[in-house]
Amino acid sequence: MGNFENVGYAAPGRAGIYNILIMEEVQTIMAVGAGATSKMVFLGGKRIERAGNVKDVGIYIDRVDEMISRKRKLIDRCASEEAQAD
Repeated sequence: MGNFENVGYAAPGRAGIYNILIMEEVQTIMAVGAGATSKMVFLGGKRIERAGNVKDVGIYIDRVDEMISRKRKLIDRCASEEAQAD
């Protein structure tokens, strides 16, 4: 079946808004866990940055503080740019 980690559930005959936002790359996504990738949408979609986590669970656990720090920096950068744009 493949990798479906970015697929949201929708009732039969209905569209999942999560899936639409993912495909259009207009939604910021904060991901946690080994192999997860966070995506930050800057300035209304003019730029996208990603921060990926290491895939190996043991290494992820050893470096979890680093992964959190990288995501915090990404959030801070986005907030700063959004504030400057206003």
